This record gives sequence, C-alpha cells and structure tokens, in this order.
Amino acid sequence: MKSKSKNKSNSEFSELKFLDIIEKKFKYKDKDLIIGIGDDAAVLKFKNENIIATTDMMVENVHFNLKYFSIMDLAYKLVAVNVSDLIAMGADPKFALISIAVPRKNCKEFLLKFSNAIRSVLKRFFILLVGGDTVSSEKLVLNLTLLGEKSKGKPLLRPNAKAGDLIFCTGYPGLSGLGLKVLKSSKEKDKYINSVKRHLRPEPRIEFVRDFVKGIKQIGGVIDISDGLVIDLYRILKASNKGAELYESGIPIHPELRKYFKSKTKIFDLIFYGGEDFELIFTINKKFKEKVIKIAKRVKVPISIIGRVTKSKAPGIILKTETTDIKLKIKGFDHLK
Repeated sequence: MKSKSKNKSNSEFSELKFLDIIEKKFKYKDKDLIIGIGDDAAVLKFKNENIIATTDMMVENVHFNLKYFSIMDLAYKLVAVNVSDLIAMGADPKFALISIAVPRKNCKEFLLKFSNAIRSVLKRFFILLVGGDTVSSEKLVLNLTLLGEKSKGKPLLRPNAKAGDLIFCTGYPGLSGLGLKVLKSSKEKDKYINSVKRHLRPEPRIEFVRDFVKGIKQIGGVIDISDGLVIDLYRILKASNKGAELYESGIPIHPELRKYFKSKTKIFDLIFYGGEDFELIFTINKKFKEKVIKIAKRVKVPISIIGRVTKSKAPGIILKTETTDIKLKIKGFDHLK
C-alpha cells in the first residue's frame, strides 16, 4: 500500500508544481531584487541599473542527441535558448558564463571544438564570455548563464495581460517538434528543412523585440515558447489572473506540418504541446494591432493573432472552433514526468 501511495504521489508531481513550490519558498523582499523567480529571467538592481539574468541547461539524451546534433548545433542552441529568454524580457544580452560536464573519453577533442563553436556563436550575438566551470561526467551537460541589460523602460513581464488584449504569436509553433520527429527517424530531412533548422538552431526574435519595444509603449504579458504554446500561454494567464480564448482559424500552420501529418488533430497536438519553438507569445491592446503587424512585416517575422485574453480569473484556455468550444488541457514538455 505504501508503495502504491508513493508512486501515485510521484505521478501527480510535475515541473509546474515544483516551480510553484520554489517560487513560494524563495520569495524575498529586497530593494535590489526587482523580479525574482517566476518569469523568463530575473531583474536585479545594481547601482541604479537593472541586470537581467537567465540560465538554461542542456543534457545529453534529454535535450539533444549527438547522433544528429553537430557541435556547432549544440553551441548555437545553447546560446539561442538563453538569448530568447532575455529578449522575452525586452533585454539585450551582454555577458555569459558557461559550465560544462563532459565525459573523459575524447574530452580534449570535444572541448577544443566546442570552445571554437561557442566563441563563434557568442560573437554573432555580441556576447562576451566572462567565466564558467568544467567537470567530468558520464553524460554531456551544458549550462549557460546570460546577463543582459534593459537600457530604457521597464522589462517585459508575464503578469501584464489585460482582459480584451489580443494574443499574438510569432512564427510557427510545432515546427521544432516536427524537426525532432524527422531527426529521430533519420528520414526525408531534405523535405523538412525548416522544421529541422528550427529544432537544431532556433532563431531568437531579437530585431522584432527591439522594434516592438521602441514602437509600442503599452505591452501586455510576454513569454517565449520553450515547453509548448499552451503551457507557456498559461504561465502568462496565471501570472495575470486571466483566462484566454484561442481561435482555431488563427493558429498558424506551417506547410511542413500539413505535409507530414494527415490528421488535423496531430497537427494541433504538436502546435499546442510540442515545445522548443522559442517563438514569442504576447498580449497587447487591440488598438496596437496594425502597428504590431507592421513591425513584424518590416523585420520579416511571421506573426499571427491567435486569440484574446478573457476576464476569467481561472487561467484556463478555450479553443473556439467553427462548431464547438474545447477546453484545452494544460500540459507541455515536463522534465519531471
């Protein structure tokens, strides 16, 4: 009986619940801590300036497989996913610290190649590497911490969504998830070039965010899609104490998803729950609709209006189709399940 109870307890535990516990357990009142745990990055006050800090880890056979990730792919994705967190806060990345746990076998060859790759990628994003650590391990583990700055205005935050706001999404959610499927099967990669590229080397929406922040002063909730469209939108809604309606007709579907799947259900399942897209979801007053579309067009970023924020204090998400309303299950990629 005890064994069954323990297993049930573990099955009900999730990454989302663990993060809730951590957020409550490490809640501080400090004049130099502007935003702590609970957003894409922390905001720290240092000599009247805000430092934006984030960190992300990649573990072999969890986030990547060396069968289809090159060393350059690893370096690019490690940096890109961290940059994506910072730009979701409206910040520019400046400094990096990297920690590497590497198997002893062939470690010299790997570390020399990886250091060249990471140098190249950091240079592309104008980031300076200022420190880190290296240890031995049974599996390859990479961790990057990025420090950035928000030079003007307040950071973009999750709790800013307002009832009636439009919900925008950049790019094509689900594309990275399809890329992973194709890479795992090792078949027809040349037919799904965009999907494979989005998974191996996601492109943070830097230029869009910079123009967005300059051009629009009243920005609602913002987040980047790491664990899946639904669960990451839910994080905005929960922080803002709001609900949402999504419009099936407004959800962007990339041609490669239509080509791969015959089932519309499978397409939407990957779009809503696939994760690792590192696109942006944000909410904004409808009066800025045309301005947002114009900015996206100027920087050549695909953008879609996928729904609106509702008054509901329960942070649920309803998908409105032509025939019915569907309450979406709040789930996504979960490291603890």
